[in-house]
Amino acid sequence: MMNFYGPKSLVLVVCSAIGYVVGHYVPEPFGAYLRILLPYHLFLLYLVFIENDESGMSMPIGQTIMTHLACLALLVGIAMGRRYVPFFGLIGLFVPGLAPFEAEWLFSGGAKTAEPKIEPVVQVDAPETADEYAEFMKYMSGSKREFKKLGQSPKDEYNLWRAARQNVGIEQ
Repeated sequence: MMNFYGPKSLVLVVCSAIGYVVGHYVPEPFGAYLRILLPYHLFLLYLVFIENDESGMSMPIGQTIMTHLACLALLVGIAMGRRYVPFFGLIGLFVPGLAPFEAEWLFSGGAKTAEPKIEPVVQVDAPETADEYAEFMKYMSGSKREFKKLGQSPKDEYNLWRAARQNVGIEQ
């Protein structure tokens, strides 16, 4: 989640002020739209190109464009609703605060992480003995467990341990 500490909060206020001033001096049909769209895009550009370290798209270009257009439709709806609901004029000043959500969502640099592949389980055909099981329990209680892997069950670890002990091709 993005925070608004430091220069981000100052840039947010400056972008909102620029939008307010430009919207105030431009004639009314276009002023309402500029008052919302200009600061939103200024702040979005700041977040994507200056603040974002992983700059890249997290979706394909077509989906990114369509999602941005959907966000713009929401913003234009607020600008159009200002004529009927005067409170939307005040909400327009806080619209650049929505830009961090779009910047995180669309331009987070392909935050898709690959799931770790779990190796296939090795089966040992030799019969199990009580002594072998006791040694494995001793191995499990130790701090150095060579065959422990993330997302692996103790049964899989046991099979790897047995295979390594019996030298059936598993490297230690």
